[in-house]
Amino acid sequence: MDPYDWRFIGFRSLILLFLLGCGQSPIPSEFSYRIQELGSLGGNDVLPYALNNRGEVVGVSGTQIGGTNAHAFFWSKEKGMVNIWNKFSGVTPTDFSRAMVINDQGWLVVFVNSPSDIVYRMDHGILPIEKPEGRSLNFVDLNDDGMILGAHYDAHGACEPFIWSATDGFDYFDGPGWTLRNPIALNDTGDVLIQAATQDGTVTCSFLWKRNDGWKRLPPLDGFENCFAVDMNDKGQIVGVSSPSTQAPGIMRTGYVACLWEPDSVKTLGEDIYPTAINGEGTVVGRTSDRNSAVVLRDGVWRNLSDLIEEKSEWLNFMEATDINDSGQVLGYGFKKDGQFGFILTPLYEQQNE
Repeated sequence: MDPYDWRFIGFRSLILLFLLGCGQSPIPSEFSYRIQELGSLGGNDVLPYALNNRGEVVGVSGTQIGGTNAHAFFWSKEKGMVNIWNKFSGVTPTDFSRAMVINDQGWLVVFVNSPSDIVYRMDHGILPIEKPEGRSLNFVDLNDDGMILGAHYDAHGACEPFIWSATDGFDYFDGPGWTLRNPIALNDTGDVLIQAATQDGTVTCSFLWKRNDGWKRLPPLDGFENCFAVDMNDKGQIVGVSSPSTQAPGIMRTGYVACLWEPDSVKTLGEDIYPTAINGEGTVVGRTSDRNSAVVLRDGVWRNLSDLIEEKSEWLNFMEATDINDSGQVLGYGFKKDGQFGFILTPLYEQQNE
């Protein structure tokens, strides 16, 4: 698996020992989900990254228990988990790939451990994108109109973000006066989130870019200097955190506060919660700071997803919710006795209220 991802190293064993002793909380009667495990490609390390509005999932899975190879997968209710690494195995020099993003047309952003990422279309193969000479392509997000957000990075880590489309090719950004760090997200209206820092690196914040309005700095909550946006929907709602540090929130880091940006305001969503996604209805999912609980924000309250499951059976704990679609389906991963696996949760509350 990815040697730099903590989720695929020995620390998992310590978490498993802790979880074996954890009890299960009762399910609130007014709301619940039905859970479906995604399966695996043969290993016991599965990490799902993204979910589209058709209920299709992409991610990465180990190919054998105890092995180091990991392949990108595509999952659907009809096909189950499909190994798609062989579709582009000639592109990558290593036996590793992971699918990071999927849109509603079935286009995938795939990291293949080569100088450039690829965009793979489930029905038409690799999307031909002519790479600028001497530059790598790092793709971050794509929307349903075929626009792709990415960046070039030089040997010193300098970032040059772009939007690519079949009609316009590469469209580069004029910076907001800060040092651009990383592109974050792209929505279907063409708005872009990018992380940037002051020239001396003492403050880092997220910026929203709109084609007709240019740059807008997202203000952190009162008492903070730094912020990190994570995701946005087509209504312009943005989720992320305000942070006391210029380091992005990670496992066991505390002190940051989840927040929601709307066009003219920013408000707190709670301490030591890391939101990961927001859907078109404004529902937010994420994890706790210790990465020990997958959570959903409902009616202004963070709810532990493991408390909202119709039947957990062999699941020990849900660690993180990684995405949510506009139907309210939640994607995430958690632990069973034999490893880490992915799941998709389908809400049942509408049926219960009929």
